[in-house]
Amino acid sequence: MDIGTWLQSLGLLRYEAVFRENEIDRDALPELEESDLEKIGIPLGPRKLLLKAIRALGTTAQPHLVNRWRSRRSDCRPDCPLSKLRTSESD
Repeated sequence: MDIGTWLQSLGLLRYEAVFRENEIDRDALPELEESDLEKIGIPLGPRKLLLKAIRALGTTAQPHLVNRWRSRRSDCRPDCPLSKLRTSESD
């Protein structure tokens, strides 16, 4: 998902430059809080719309993060802290 396309779909394309300047991409979206958006100068109305849209993305914004975590975990050396997180289910 491209941030510009996503913002455009929300009618908030005018904030694309702010998102890019602050290196906010699809991986960062689920981590954003209202105070973060306020810090980067997003007004109250658009902040609320953005937070609602981020919540609506739910897990659809994050499967790639799970896959990335799983691949890192499987590449881990036996003494790596992530190796302790292995589950009995096959990855």
